[in-house]
Amino acid sequence: MPRWTGLPAIMIVAVVVAVTAAVPASAATDQELIERLGRQLADDDLQAALRTARELVQVRGDLTGAWYNLAGLEAQVGDLARGEEAFARAVQLGYDDFRHADDDPELAPLRETATYRELRSAWRDGLAARAEDRALMLEAGRWSATMRLRDRQGGLTPPEAEWRLRVDADGLDAEILLDGDRLPPTPPWQSGGSGVLLTVGLPASPGEARLHHDFGFGWQQRLPVGARRLGHRWQPLAELSPKMRVDHGRGRLRLTLRLPWEACGTLHPLADDTLLVNVAHVLGHADQPGVAALIDDPGLGRADREWRRGVPLVVRWRDDGPAVAARVDDLVVRDGSAEVTVAATLSTPGADAELHLVLRGPDGEIVHDADRPLDGRRMTTTVPAPPLAGPARLGISLGVGGQRGLASWERTLVVLPDGWKRSVDERIDAAPARERPSLRHREAAIVGELAGRHPRRSVAALGTTVAELEAMLASVDRRGTSVPAGGTYLAIVPGEDIAPPLACSLSLPDGWQHGDASRVVVLLARAPGAAERAVSRAPRLLAELAEGAAPAPVVLVVPHLPPDHDPELARSTAGRLLDWTREFLGSRRIHLAGVDLLAATALELATDRPDELAGVLAITGMNFRPYPDLDRDAIVTRLSGLPAELPVGWIWFPDEIGPGDQGRLMRSVLADRGHELSPRVAVPGGLGFDQAWTRALAWASDGSRD
Repeated sequence: MPRWTGLPAIMIVAVVVAVTAAVPASAATDQELIERLGRQLADDDLQAALRTARELVQVRGDLTGAWYNLAGLEAQVGDLARGEEAFARAVQLGYDDFRHADDDPELAPLRETATYRELRSAWRDGLAARAEDRALMLEAGRWSATMRLRDRQGGLTPPEAEWRLRVDADGLDAEILLDGDRLPPTPPWQSGGSGVLLTVGLPASPGEARLHHDFGFGWQQRLPVGARRLGHRWQPLAELSPKMRVDHGRGRLRLTLRLPWEACGTLHPLADDTLLVNVAHVLGHADQPGVAALIDDPGLGRADREWRRGVPLVVRWRDDGPAVAARVDDLVVRDGSAEVTVAATLSTPGADAELHLVLRGPDGEIVHDADRPLDGRRMTTTVPAPPLAGPARLGISLGVGGQRGLASWERTLVVLPDGWKRSVDERIDAAPARERPSLRHREAAIVGELAGRHPRRSVAALGTTVAELEAMLASVDRRGTSVPAGGTYLAIVPGEDIAPPLACSLSLPDGWQHGDASRVVVLLARAPGAAERAVSRAPRLLAELAEGAAPAPVVLVVPHLPPDHDPELARSTAGRLLDWTREFLGSRRIHLAGVDLLAATALELATDRPDELAGVLAITGMNFRPYPDLDRDAIVTRLSGLPAELPVGWIWFPDEIGPGDQGRLMRSVLADRGHELSPRVAVPGGLGFDQAWTRALAWASDGSRD
């Protein structure tokens, strides 16, 4: 079913602005239709949504999004002729996000029609012509002419901006002259933010790039800030921070930035004949959002869009200094060798130049060391790959007249020898059954990354996963287990019925082995992304607690639990985790700690399976109301299976207690049943994950309950 949320962000904004500002006399009627259509689409009420969409385009025939949604609805009910007319009308009004339309399942019937193919072909030709018309041909080290950002859209008055750029072997400089003498305080990658978005990409078709890097520049916390998009998040980097100053004569803001090529991954204009570049001034006022871009791009800065648009950037290089860069056609080497294209500039034209190539294998050993004469500015050579699987490091240095190291370039490759997956499968089958899910998980992550990756995309993360899997399999070969005798370990708890697999971070004491007498504490807490931090810091905390003596041998187990809380699901997950922990670690009894609502889950599990536990710890903070509909008698019944001899502790944070908190009531119930809570501690301040795991670990390391 078509969704308003499936449209490009700028289009959605344009629809709302047109409705609320362009024709105020009919705004209520238009808005009512849009809201009604949204509800009907959310409810999958196809026929009602179709009637509303038809009414909406009659009332406001200039809304591109309305025609797009109508096209999908008509196609879904089988009226392709009307669907084609509606889609053609959307394109006529300016819709050109064909990369989105190509993947929209509601438009699937339309994509088979001649109308769609003709409109798409015209869009591609038009995009290619616009990109070529705006192509940038620069001379290295010199500023381009000042250019106006010609594609303006959105808002009542789209912004205006001009820019110029300069390219050298180290990076790209840009100056952008923006409307107004200040930027709003929110950067462009945040909702409603303003500033500059810059994209550098590798052409995949005229005017488009699949491999690309997005950068944003703006104002945050009263300071200029620059950031790079990493997946779905933006990472501010000090080296990207722009300079801003007001051009008082023109009443405009001048933003100057420096983008080092190192930030662009494998892309470099010295090795790549052509790159794509786009720059946009985003003005994100709530009532007047707008964009001025070198070339319009509905995917601009969006993590959910694979493609970017840009104009060709070609650099004419001069021999004004030593520089070297290289291009590896595929950074994953699977056929025994890698083809490398190397380009360089020299201080002296025609000098006797030489390239020195060194490849280090996954074990750090040099597997290739060769000199190649550089005849001209560019050469292509083949580098043999090492026999071992894992990350390798290729380095190239430029020398002239016997003087080496005038300029250098390095890149990480990942080597996967022929038959690698078959070998991995066989080695995993030889591992203990309890460890195979964790090994299969890593193998699946590698295979999935290989299936969807661009051959030029950075392989740093992939190389880390391959190296980790290879190290684990080598441990199986040597010791019969992939689990280290100390340190951290990421395990996978197998799925069960409809329950999905569950990742689990472990901290293991030095000398650990399966079935030993180490104390085990399982911490039930919802802290996405924080489990690794806890297990990495656990040994240091245990050493501090020991005060110079040998630290207590404690295994910390932190499952990666989902953020939502469903009591029944939490209880079944905790039970599955308890079973897995006992089998995986060979433990007899476990210390179980639960944080906030999961404290109640831990207590309930203890009532069912007390013989499997060495103790239970509740850590509670804000809004601890696990049983909002139960009175004291019902809670007594709920905890009646908890034996008095099972050690129970409770740590709570009274500063966070609000109305209806049930912690005091439950502690009173436990006391009436003969439980002497130890520890029984009220802690000032707020409950955070660091408070939770450190206190749980200290509790488990206390041998007084053993």
